[in-house]
Formats: sequence, structure tokens, C-alpha cells
Amino acid sequence: MAQWTPHNICELTGKTVLVTGANSGIGFATAAQFVARSARVVVSCRDEEKARETLKRLRHTVPAADVSAITLDLSDLDSVARAAEQFLSTHERLDCLVNNAGVMGLPLLRNARGHEMVFAVSHLGHFALTAQLLPALRAAERARVVTVSSLAARKGQLLLD
Repeated sequence: MAQWTPHNICELTGKTVLVTGANSGIGFATAAQFVARSARVVVSCRDEEKARETLKRLRHTVPAADVSAITLDLSDLDSVARAAEQFLSTHERLDCLVNNAGVMGLPLLRNARGHEMVFAVSHLGHFALTAQLLPALRAAERARVVTVSSLAARKGQLLLD
């Protein structure tokens, strides 16, 4: 069986990609690969300083990179709505949405609406973002939504009470 590597990624000129949690780890590596393949990349970060630093790092890698940022706190559904509205106001279509951001290993914390924080960020926020970006995804010829997870998800339990 052939080994897949990032070198197998095709040229992506003219494609628009949004990566959540793009300031570090898998999210940054994903955004960097899309930038290297000439995609128009929108990164989302929880705060503007992280977004600026991420853009700087991506432009250092590819000086002519077509990158921009939006502020997005996935634990806050109002922030999700604002980020989706901002994206839709500046982009007609979205070819690929990479739902990457996540948190883990937190003590029991709840967001402003009372949802447990890991569930709010890793599921509810991404679900709401995807739903609100559907017009842009539908406008793309062959849109993709990629949701990143880890093997730790196999051990998780959903306790609805």
C-alpha cells in the first residue's frame, strides 16, 4: 500500500479553506499545507493576538500566501454566529471547512449557556459553525467538511444528565 504524505495534496489555487484552531498543533500544520498549495486560507483563533501571530507565521512560510483571520470562540455560540456572518460577508463560497479546534483535560467547566466546556467547543460550536456556513459550502462545487478528532474520543462517554 502506498504511503500518503502531504506531497499528495493537489494544487488548490482558487479554493477557499477555513481552519478552526489554526494557531497551533494540527490546525497550524493543516493551514500551512493548504497555504503551500496556494489555497485561500482563513484561520480562526480565539483572540486577535493569536490570529495576528498565526498570519505572520504562515506568511513567513509562504510570503505570497492569501491568508486572513477571523476571531472565533467555539464555546460561545454568539461568537460562532458573528464569525460565520463575517465569513459569509467576505466569501461567496467555502470549498473546505476543517473543524479542528478543541479542548481536553479540563476540570468541569461550563460556558455562559451552561454547556460543559469540552462538549461546547468540540461539538456544539463546530456543529453551529458548519450549519451557519452551509450557504457558502453549498455554493462550492465539491465542498468538504473535515472534523478532526483523536483516539481519545473512543474512550469518551456522553452523559446527558
